[in-house]
Amino acid sequence: MAAPRVFVSSTYYDLRHVRDDIDIFLKGLGYVPVMHDKGNVTYTQGDVSLEQACYNELATCDIVVCIIGGKFGTQSSGSDFSITMEELQEAIHKRKIIYIYILKDVYAENFTYMANKDTGSFNPYHVDDIRVHEFIVKIKNALKNAPILPFDSVSDITSNLRQQFAGMFQHLLTKESTATEIKTYYDLQDATSRIKKLIANLSEEQIDFFQKFNSCILAVSFPLRYLLEKLGINNFKIFAPNKEAVFEFLNQIGYIEIPPELPFGEPSVFQREDDRYTYQIELANELFEDNGIVKDIRKTEILNEYIKYTVQQKDNEYDDLPF
Repeated sequence: MAAPRVFVSSTYYDLRHVRDDIDIFLKGLGYVPVMHDKGNVTYTQGDVSLEQACYNELATCDIVVCIIGGKFGTQSSGSDFSITMEELQEAIHKRKIIYIYILKDVYAENFTYMANKDTGSFNPYHVDDIRVHEFIVKIKNALKNAPILPFDSVSDITSNLRQQFAGMFQHLLTKESTATEIKTYYDLQDATSRIKKLIANLSEEQIDFFQKFNSCILAVSFPLRYLLEKLGINNFKIFAPNKEAVFEFLNQIGYIEIPPELPFGEPSVFQREDDRYTYQIELANELFEDNGIVKDIRKTEILNEYIKYTVQQKDNEYDDLPF
């Protein structure tokens, strides 16, 4: 039976005892802790560096636990961030479930840093590099809904993780119990296809009935209706209750997601192209609840801010005429 894989990211030497205790805690739950110092990261020969191997292993994990102390750690070979910071950014980019814990003294000092960072005279006491505080501020701005908590001892971390995992399990049980009452996008797509085949064999009177039936069977929320209007889809209705379903719908009609660039907090961008135009749709994070459910937004001016659709004509290098 597969068990959840939990990637533990932190600097090593100053937080070694914390990592050891969390390793024991996760194994006690039946989870699989993934830590480079425990030999859980697969290192390959060839062109893949040890740093990149950590990022590759993180992509295979279900949950990421990031612990931030007072040490900057080893700087990444590809940026001014540390490897630990880059691991967290990779987790955000891969949309992993993330829990962040910051050493209590560093957590408190960060508020002092934010109040004095523009003066240029702030000298940190609890961190060895000002970039630690700079990175924490970026995390707070980017992850409005992820838990970012201070800890004084490892028991603070394990106690909170126990509560978080229990809540996640309870949410899964609730979701499973109502799964039979929810139609997914694929279910509806298949049902629509079968209805269309039946319609082809019906009389004109029956066809008229089913067309009316098909036009009202699916309730569309205001944001989804607005999105369909932007895309020029006026005779098609979808049931997409959450972010994952909306993204899947866009993929089905030919829009490809463009990976976001750092820093964090950027909207989700999808594009499709034809011979003459590039079509782009941007969906702001504020369009969705913390759990991914599409918000019930009914003001057009707000939706216009959260859903942006652009069409850009491509530059034609040659004339259509051959002479």
